[in-house]
Amino acid sequence: MTVACLVPTIPAHSQFIDPAVESLYAQVYPSDWDVLIRIDGAQGSLGNKLNAMVQSCLDANPETGYFVLTDSDDIHHPDRIRKQVQPLIDTPKLLITGTSILVYQDVSNGEVWQYRGLNSTWIGGLAFRVDAWKAHHFEDISAGTDTNWQRKFAPDTKLDLLDGSLMLCGIHAANTCRKHTVGREWSRLQ
Repeated sequence: MTVACLVPTIPAHSQFIDPAVESLYAQVYPSDWDVLIRIDGAQGSLGNKLNAMVQSCLDANPETGYFVLTDSDDIHHPDRIRKQVQPLIDTPKLLITGTSILVYQDVSNGEVWQYRGLNSTWIGGLAFRVDAWKAHHFEDISAGTDTNWQRKFAPDTKLDLLDGSLMLCGIHAANTCRKHTVGREWSRLQ
């Protein structure tokens, strides 16, 4: 079984990419899984970049059945891939997994924040079956790419793992979508 980790990046994330990729290489998963890491810094919208990355993985390895979206400025828990892909394997009806609880660290001051999505239909840190992408490609946009994409799927095909430990996301000036740590979705952690 093959899983591809997609790491779209931009030049402004150059200071973050090495720790992000190192945390992907440190993943723990069953020995019969092949995990590929695809990094792409090409120009263009995030949606088009993701579509090209998925297609490139499939062209190189048609057996790729699962994909994990990873931001180039996030640090990933060593169990992230397994925690997200195993439910897809175990439950054929599921197309997407992720979490509505995300933990962020502001790189300028070290503050740590938890974001808890209010709408149970939204999840971040997505993993998905190849069949989900074949049914709906990503739109040609950069902001809200994963949010718009997952809205195309029925709620019972998505699993919210409610797991803020999957990754530590970065808050910085180069975020694709600006992070404002105000509102009831945000709480500061100690």
